[in-house]
Amino acid sequence: MKICKWLRYVAIPLLLLSVLVSTASGATRSGRFVTIDGQEVRFFRIEDRNLIKGWFNGTALEVPMDAVREIVFFDSPNASYSMFGNDISAGEMELTRKTDGQKFIIQDAFLPSDCDCTYLTYSYRNPFTDDINRGNFAIDGLRRIVFDDR
Repeated sequence: MKICKWLRYVAIPLLLLSVLVSTASGATRSGRFVTIDGQEVRFFRIEDRNLIKGWFNGTALEVPMDAVREIVFFDSPNASYSMFGNDISAGEMELTRKTDGQKFIIQDAFLPSDCDCTYLTYSYRNPFTDDINRGNFAIDGLRRIVFDDR
């Protein structure tokens, strides 16, 4: 009987709490932006950009950002606006797969967005107060996005 009470009041809530914490921490991926001139900007999370679309070996491809460790922009990214949606196009991107580190070249790649923005919105943590703030990063100055969860 004591074991059943222990399982009911301690073990099961701890198990549920650990599952919830692991899923919540997966939603935030910290990393850094690397600019064309080599400067780095650290971020806590990228907002509203969860897919990479493009072409790989003649086939349309959608890659979730959670599956990518690093994104390298070979061409300077630019924004194209249309009545069907606004896309950030970069020509070719090199994606490094998170699981094994293998690199892939994606043609006509872009980061879809629901806004008409030429920037990425990101969250960052203030190291002095631990507050989480939001900022914008201009896309035309971007060279790489590197995630820290290697």
